[in-house]
Amino acid sequence: MSTSSQSRKSRWVAATLSFFLPGFGQIYAGRAERGASILVGFILVFAAAYFFIAQTTGRGILFDIGSRYLQLLAILFWAWQVYDAYGLVKA
Repeated sequence: MSTSSQSRKSRWVAATLSFFLPGFGQIYAGRAERGASILVGFILVFAAAYFFIAQTTGRGILFDIGSRYLQLLAILFWAWQVYDAYGLVKA
């Protein structure tokens, strides 16, 4: 097997990995530091959103609004990192 065929990677594999495991598509694409940063960032955003959701009962409108924005941020961050993993692999 030649070196060029071994280094050939699929955009769809990268996107699928990131879809199920945030940051792993970037790691697959050869950007390990970026993938690790995305994984840590995703965990932090998800944990913050979970904390706010758990604390919203009876806490008032600000906690409710904050939890909704963090949920949206978590979803947008997740979608961006899937797109990012897809784009990192050269066709």
